[in-house]
This record gives sequence, structure tokens and C-alpha cells, in this order.
Amino acid sequence: MFSNATAAGSALHRAPRQLSRAQGVAVRVSFSSQLLKRGALTSVPPPDRGVSFSGVMNPRTGASSYSAPGTTSPAVVFAGNRVFALAPHAGPNDARPWLSTILDKDLQDHTLDPTAIPSSLAAYALRPAVLLDMLSGALTGSIHQARASTIDGVSQTRYDVRFDLEQAFDNATRRHYSQRQIDDVDKVLEVFGIKTGTLDSGSVWLDGTGNPRRVLVHLRQSPVPDSLVILTVDLRLTPTSAPATVTAPADNSVVTVPSLFQLLAPFKDARGSQP
Repeated sequence: MFSNATAAGSALHRAPRQLSRAQGVAVRVSFSSQLLKRGALTSVPPPDRGVSFSGVMNPRTGASSYSAPGTTSPAVVFAGNRVFALAPHAGPNDARPWLSTILDKDLQDHTLDPTAIPSSLAAYALRPAVLLDMLSGALTGSIHQARASTIDGVSQTRYDVRFDLEQAFDNATRRHYSQRQIDDVDKVLEVFGIKTGTLDSGSVWLDGTGNPRRVLVHLRQSPVPDSLVILTVDLRLTPTSAPATVTAPADNSVVTVPSLFQLLAPFKDARGSQP
């Protein structure tokens, strides 16, 4: 598709902006994790069952919603810097079935312990627009291009790459991130033990028009000294001609909490989003 790494790097950096031209985007995403080094963790986290969702995203505003497998009703909604998650055992008559928090630098969290909160529950905090904008941090010198192949009827080219998350949000092409917004993203990453100064490996699939169709990234988490958890995020993106409709829950149906721990704790043992 591209004859040199510089051209491939430019295409990857521009891919989020290219996708923003679509009316809507159908999204599928899965999060899973594996402990590689225990380090100073006081105990070994249990196996992470992973989390999978499908949904839609407005590629210009970043608003998105997920449904759990086998359902069509929203289970997670990202609107602005807020996330809304339907409580795992919410009943039809519950007055306030939604939990919410603000994904900003004022989150009242220290780094989450993966023995208490499985790493894959980052799916409720790392919104798809942020994952998409990671492409602007693809390091040109790290890119290895594979042959094009046809996937789901669409010709796509895979690029193996390393991501610099610090560079990604400084140089995002889909939208401009203010320093406050970068600080907000950094805080969310920090809560999961992900440092923007490290490099993360992954792969990106682009179609013939430069739209990103799949983003696979292995994020390095170090929640305590000398520990290493690999959080694997697999994001599938399909541009659509139909606008993405994302509606936040009504305020009177929401319980707002000040920390990600409080938002995520109910999903530790009762995760309705499991495949």
C-alpha cells in the first residue's frame, strides 16, 4: 500500500481523521489481560475472564455506546468525559439503575490493584475514541508492513507498530486535545498503571481509503513496582453511512460516584458483558 515507512506512518497518523469523515462507526471491542511479572503485588490476581462489547461511535464527537453480547440495549455510554454503566443486577423497576463517573484528573483513585479490579474492566474507562486516537502515536521507525489481505470482504493492510501514547495525544489528528484533556486521559491511564512514557506494541489494519478497521494494542501495566500486566485491547471499526445515535441516561436515573473503583467494583464478580 505504501512504499516506505514515512508514508505508512503518515497514513496511520491520519487514520483517525480519515475515519471521522464517516457518518457513524460500528464498534466491537474486547479487553483481556495476562500477568507476566508479579513484582511487589501481595497476591496473584485470578485469571481475567475478559470483557467484550459491541456498539456505535460518533467519530467526530467521540460519543459512543456499547451493548453486551446478545443484547441491543445500551450497557455503557461515553458522553463527553463521563461514562455511564448499567449496574450489573439492575432491574426494570430500579429508579436509578446507572452508575457514572467523570473521567478526568480529579478522579479519587490511586492505581487500582488487579487482584481487586480485573484489568479488563478498563473497557469501562478507555473509551473507543481515545483508543482510536492512539494511532497518532504510531512510531514511524517501528512500522513493519504486511501484505494486503481480504477480511470480511474488505481489502486491508496490516502494520505492526509500536505506540508512544504521550505523542499520540499531543499530535492527535481526529481532534485537538487541550492540556487539560491530555491530563484527564493520563489520569485514567495512571489509575490502571499505564504510563504514557512507555512504548506499547500492536498492529493496525487500514483499508484502501485509509480508514482504520482494526486496532490491536498490548498496553503495559505496572500497578506496583517490578510488576507487569499486559492489557490486550482489540478494537474493530466499521464505517457506516447511518449516523451513530448516542443518548446519555437521564440524570434522575444515575448514581454518580467519584472514583473508578466505585464504578467498577460491582462488575468484578457479576460482569454481564462477558462473552
